[in-house]
Amino acid sequence: MSEIGGSSQGGACEVDPGRKYGTCLPKNRNKWTCIFCRKETNGGVSRLKHHLIGDSKSVIRCPTCPG
Repeated sequence: MSEIGGSSQGGACEVDPGRKYGTCLPKNRNKWTCIFCRKETNGGVSRLKHHLIGDSKSVIRCPTCPG
């Protein structure tokens, strides 16, 4: 059975739209690398998205993300 959305289940790296802006590390699916600045984030694709747009006080905004 496949998972849909941003869950941390087995197929999350392939399904979530955030994969366009980061790469999921194969050994740790909770760790993502930003394609713009190469920063590694822990906490899944949601944390990566917060990094891209900088809407969280606990995450530094990506300095090279367009828009």
